[in-house]
Amino acid sequence: MILERFRKRRSIPNRAVLSVTSAYSLQLLGQIPQTLIDGGWDVHVVSSEGTETAKFQAVNPEVTMHQISMAREPNILQDMGAIWGWIRLIRILRPSVAFNGTPKAGLLGTVTALFLGVPRRVYIVRGLRYETAPRAARWALILTELVAMVSATDVLAVSPSVAQALRKLPLPSLRPPPVVLGFGASKGVDGNRFRPREDSQKLTVLANTGKQDFVVGFLGRLTVDKGIFVLRQASNILSLEGFNHRLIFAGPSELSESVDTFLGGFAAPALYRGALLDPVDFYHQIDILCLPTLREGLPNVVLEAGACGVPVVTTNATGAVDAVVEESTGLIVSVNSAEELALAIRRLGDDHQLLSGIREKARSITLERFGERVVMSNIRDYFGRFFQG
Repeated sequence: MILERFRKRRSIPNRAVLSVTSAYSLQLLGQIPQTLIDGGWDVHVVSSEGTETAKFQAVNPEVTMHQISMAREPNILQDMGAIWGWIRLIRILRPSVAFNGTPKAGLLGTVTALFLGVPRRVYIVRGLRYETAPRAARWALILTELVAMVSATDVLAVSPSVAQALRKLPLPSLRPPPVVLGFGASKGVDGNRFRPREDSQKLTVLANTGKQDFVVGFLGRLTVDKGIFVLRQASNILSLEGFNHRLIFAGPSELSESVDTFLGGFAAPALYRGALLDPVDFYHQIDILCLPTLREGLPNVVLEAGACGVPVVTTNATGAVDAVVEESTGLIVSVNSAEELALAIRRLGDDHQLLSGIREKARSITLERFGERVVMSNIRDYFGRFFQG
C-alpha cells in the first residue's frame, strides 16, 4: 500500500540518478555526469562516504552529490540501512532514469527504483565477481546479478565478453538482453591526458644495474584476481632463462601478506610505488604493461597504456580479451598460464620490430575504439532515447 502510494508520484523528466558503491569507484563515471548535464539532464550521483567525493564534486560542480553507506560485502544491518536510504532518496528526487553500477549499488539502487516506479532503470555491468568467487559464494553472487537485471528495464555491459557471459546466465526470458555501446568501455580514455612521452628515453626508476633491463609494469589492485602471483611465477621463469628485466607495481594493496613479502618472492628487481594519484608518469616509465588478470569488465589501465603507446600483455579473461587487438596493441595469453605469460613478455623484449610496431599503432587503435569522445558520444545517444523535451 505504501509502495503503491510512492509509485503514484510522477517522475521528474530528465532527472538522472547515477550510482556506484564506494567513493573510490566514482572515477568509473569519468565524463558521464558532465556529458549528461551538457545534454540537458539534472544529474545526481550517489556513493558511499569517502575522501574521493570532495575531489569528484570539485571536478563536477554542477552535479548534486548524495551519500548512502553501502558495504561491498554482504552486511544485513548495513544493507537494510542502505535500502532505507535509497527509498528516501528516490522518493525525494523522483528521477526518470536510474543508472546504477558496481554490484551493491547496482542491486540496491535498481531494485528500489523498480518498486518506487522509476520509468527507466539502467543496470550497468562493469565486471562479474562471481567468475572468480569460491563455489559457496558463486551462486549467491549470480543470484544478485539476476535480481538486478530482472529489476532493470535496460542492461548495459561494458564489453562484448561481459555481455556474452550475462547471456549464459539462467532465466534469459525474464530480463532485458545486455547491450554494448560501440566496442565497450565504462568511461573511455582521455587521449589528451594519456599520450606517449615526447622523448623516447625511459626514466630511471630503479638503481642502475649497469644493464638496460626490460621494464614490466603492473598497475591495479594488488590482489589474487589480478593475476599478480601468476606474474611473479612468469618473472621467475624469465630470470632462470637469463632474461634481464625489472618490475614496477603500483596500486592499492589488498594482499593478506605485506607487499615486501610479496616482492621478496621475485628473483628480478621489483619496486612498489603504492597507489597513484596520477598514473601518466607510470606509463612513461615502463616498456610494457602486464595485466595477467583472471576477470575484468573492460580494464581502464589497458586503455590508458594503449593511449600512451605502451604495449600490453593481458589474458583472455572476460573483459580483458576485448581491450587488446592481438599484435596491434598487445598480446593475449591464457588465464593462469605463467609459461605463456613469460613467453609473451620475452617475445616483446626480444622482438624489437614487434615492439616498435605496437608502439606506433596502439594509440590510434585505442582512441578509435575507446577514446573518451567516442564513448561519451555513445552515452549521449543512449541517454537521448530517454530524454523528454
